[in-house]
Amino acid sequence: MNDPSSSGTCNTRDVSPAVRFWALAVPFLLWLWLHHWGNIALQVDNRWYGHWITYHFDYLSRGIFPLWDPFRAWGWPDVYDTRFFGDLNPLYLFIPLLNWFHLPPFMVFNVFLVLFYLLGGIGFYLFVRSVWGRELPALVAYAMFMFSMMGELLFSQLTVMSMLFSSVWFFYFFSGYLKAREPAKQRKYFAGLVFVMMLVVSTYVPFFFVVSICALILAAVLLCPWVFIAIVKASFAFARAFPVFFWIGVGSLVVACLPGLFFYLSTNHGNIVLLWERNAYGSASNVTVPLGMISQSGLSAQISLGEILADQDFVMNTFCYVPVFLVILLSLGCLTRMDVRHRVIFVTALGMALFALAGVTPVHAFLYEHVGIFRLFRNLYFLGPLLMLAFTALGVGQLQAFLEARPKAFGKRAWYLAFIALVHLGWMIVLLRQERVLWSSYATVAGGAVVFVLYGLEFFDRRKGFFLAALLCLAMLQPGDLIMKYWSVWGTGAVDVSRQEEPPFVYTRPLRGQIPEMEKGLYLAPKTKADESGFRPEGFYGTKYAHVLYSNIPSGDLQKYVSYKFVIYDQISYMDGERPDWGALRRSLGGLQGPAWVHEKSAFRNLAGEGSADQARPVSGPSDVFKVTGFDPNRVRFVTNFLARKFVVFNDSYYPGWMVFVNGREHPLYRANVAFKGVWIDAGPQDIEFRFGANMTYVWHWGLVGFFAAWGGFVGYLLIRRKRCVVPKA
Repeated sequence: MNDPSSSGTCNTRDVSPAVRFWALAVPFLLWLWLHHWGNIALQVDNRWYGHWITYHFDYLSRGIFPLWDPFRAWGWPDVYDTRFFGDLNPLYLFIPLLNWFHLPPFMVFNVFLVLFYLLGGIGFYLFVRSVWGRELPALVAYAMFMFSMMGELLFSQLTVMSMLFSSVWFFYFFSGYLKAREPAKQRKYFAGLVFVMMLVVSTYVPFFFVVSICALILAAVLLCPWVFIAIVKASFAFARAFPVFFWIGVGSLVVACLPGLFFYLSTNHGNIVLLWERNAYGSASNVTVPLGMISQSGLSAQISLGEILADQDFVMNTFCYVPVFLVILLSLGCLTRMDVRHRVIFVTALGMALFALAGVTPVHAFLYEHVGIFRLFRNLYFLGPLLMLAFTALGVGQLQAFLEARPKAFGKRAWYLAFIALVHLGWMIVLLRQERVLWSSYATVAGGAVVFVLYGLEFFDRRKGFFLAALLCLAMLQPGDLIMKYWSVWGTGAVDVSRQEEPPFVYTRPLRGQIPEMEKGLYLAPKTKADESGFRPEGFYGTKYAHVLYSNIPSGDLQKYVSYKFVIYDQISYMDGERPDWGALRRSLGGLQGPAWVHEKSAFRNLAGEGSADQARPVSGPSDVFKVTGFDPNRVRFVTNFLARKFVVFNDSYYPGWMVFVNGREHPLYRANVAFKGVWIDAGPQDIEFRFGANMTYVWHWGLVGFFAAWGGFVGYLLIRRKRCVVPKA
């Protein structure tokens, strides 16, 4: 049946609107009930994603775009954390909107997660309906999505869910674009494709999306090159028909790529040192991952056939979960012939699987050696959820083909029923040979046998609503049981996703060990508005110069110095910034002695008449001569009233983009003590401000937020815009 979006006439569906509504609402409500109405403790990575997102959008709601993180690693650019969840996605603007109503942070974040998941499920439903042209497989696929392990990913791996959300909507827009044919009807799908790809390239994991797209293109070229050629021709026709619209879309996608490009260049040039375990392998680039490390993250290292068919204990630690009902659907589909759509989806999923099984197949190793981009990403099991979506789309398509293949003749009908019984009996035997199988797995196989046999006997021909309900129950039974088991292990209850008012400036950082929970590393410590010592068991990450200092000065000598955010010096001395005298630095920093070591000779101009004192005075709190008057992630402002000219070192990491203003005028900013920022301050009342980023930097980032929101609003308008039905003339 044709998709209504590709035709000028109104088409009837194979279920009524009321049945469709309840078929969409009931699985979602049941899923929400099983997840305690969203009262779920955040797990794994989401324990800090929740803090990062709350932190980021707290400041956005106050009109501050946080580009610097002053709380960790003695300060570093606040771009790495935000790329994990794709902060430019306009859906996240829902969070500051709720913040304006002063709702509890935990409630805000979990409400957002639930709505995010529902929108992803609707996208998958629309995609499957567009591909197969029927409501029944689309509704079954929607229920399988809602009750898949994606629901658990929602509360543990938001970065993966962001990729899945973008992927399902991309494939919906792509399928609609192919079916629309005429350029005028392709516009909304083209706009949707551009918007989704903008979201993808602004996240940390576009790589896995790119792998799935490449697998799809390869499958189309191999199986139906004529269709691929027709798509290319249709795209050129669309570009000719709407050149301005086409090039605006292309330009928008290029703009969306720029933040990721700038981020990659900053890491590749060495300004940022991150992901310590990659550097430990001696990688040439800070973001290159060794092949052996990637192989350990392949699907083959995460799951086994026995675990999939048994009690699924492995789902506590990984993302791949194959429901028994999907296995039954794929098995029943063996009775029918695959058309082009089935074959393309199957080969696409097969290509993704061959790549994700790193260490088992040579596909990934070959690409790693010959294509540079494949050296940048690990955690190949992130492809697992995408694989499950592909096989789910294939499985419900085979379900539809199997149902339509029911023979009318009595003799052939007997073979049809015998095949149903044989498939279910075979899988029941397989389950009986496993250990610790969930009761719901047996119930799904037995129930499937009854439902499909009754369908073969035409029992549901006048009870289509009951047949749909039976299929939905089979799709949700075993996963629902697994969800209950999952959360009985992990537990529920609110996790404090803290939000607070503008934090006051703290003059000192904690010493190592004073706040243990803040020192468990990048992968354990949530991002909160509290300073950390910067000393972690696994090593330092942050800016280049801070990493060098950390690596060459014993932590016992260094930690006392960096615990003070400001140190006031009477004198400075020059030291080669590329070949520091580490002994002299150790003595001066460890003993909090002068002078300050500066690495630019221009700092020594106009020093005649300076006193001979050689002291270093750390600032531990406000005083008559030094007081901080303003603070946010991107700036710190303070006033001084020294009796003589002083050199003040701000022990926040030196990094390109920082500027210093004295009484409103920009002054020279120097790299001091290897890793920090220093400035000369004259005697008398002075007003000093350290600021990260020029005004155009903030215009650029706020512009990106508005740009993505405008595209999202435009696509949403195109999707909900109702067109008048064209009634054919008699």
